[in-house]
Amino acid sequence: MPALIVGKAALCLVQLHLELVKAGACMLTVHGRTREQRGPNTGLADWSAMRAVVNAVDVPVLANGNIQIPGDVNRCLQSTGASAVMSAEGILSNPYLFEERHEVNWLVAKEYLDFAERYESTVSTIRAHLFRICHHSKFGIA
Repeated sequence: MPALIVGKAALCLVQLHLELVKAGACMLTVHGRTREQRGPNTGLADWSAMRAVVNAVDVPVLANGNIQIPGDVNRCLQSTGASAVMSAEGILSNPYLFEERHEVNWLVAKEYLDFAERYESTVSTIRAHLFRICHHSKFGIA
């Protein structure tokens, strides 16, 4: 069985992805944003760039970027041709995204704090995750 190598590269670096497959990758994850698209400059992921990678390789590709609501899953799969999707920001804002439900933000924050205490998370990590959980609502509620 070939080694599992997940190549998470920014945008349409088709050549890099081809090299990863040539080196033995049996699956790739493609992030559709550039390095500059961080923090307040996040912007939209480039699904067409992800499609270029999907079309160039013969291994399953996971698309990562712009999965914020349940409907984004099918839109992304159709636009990119990817085998599956993953979510980072969307899951932080709504950990129940793939269950197609949305809990009251303060209840999610409380559950997160229980996990953070149990697994001894750092203050900076806790602060960043709580911001993501609560930032969609002025009062931290859904």
